[in-house]
Amino acid sequence: MVDEQQLEPDYFIDRPPAPVYVPNPDGDNKVVQVFDKDDDLFDFELEAEPILEVLVGKALECARIEVLEEYEDEQQRNHRRGFKQTKEAQLMETQRVETLR
Repeated sequence: MVDEQQLEPDYFIDRPPAPVYVPNPDGDNKVVQVFDKDDDLFDFELEAEPILEVLVGKALECARIEVLEEYEDEQQRNHRRGFKQTKEAQLMETQRVETLR
């Protein structure tokens, strides 16, 4: 056994050599040809119209479905209300007939 206080620390730690820094090569410069105003690269109305048609169509379709669902819910509530009234009227009539006997 060796006393730890008598040991000397290692001051030199073996490390691999630092890698050589190699910067990424710059890309090639390209030139873009821009035409006059008469010959645009992007025609907004031509390009955006189909996208807008799809978006507006989907929004209208979702709104229509929502309105139809609300209408169907209202019809179901009215049907339930009428059924409940008929059921209560029949129950009252049955109780009235039973009390007469």
